Amino acid sequence: MASKWVESEFTKGIWHSENCVEGTVKIVESDDEFMMVDPNGMVLDVAVPQPTFEDAVRRLESVFTWNV
Repeated sequence: MASKWVESEFTKGIWHSENCVEGTVKIVESDDEFMMVDPNGMVLDVAVPQPTFEDAVRRLESVFTWNV
């Protein structure tokens, strides 16, 4: 993975990126699915949540630029 993720210390199931060039993106776990949130707070692919955390990471890595 090119991206680096940190889970929220206050809310389980929410991760934020540490090295996205465009700004902070998030992955939110909900009902065993993973939703992706862009730097503007918009949910990406709202009708098609990802089945795993790793799938959500791969999708975000294909959309945004990452510092490595």
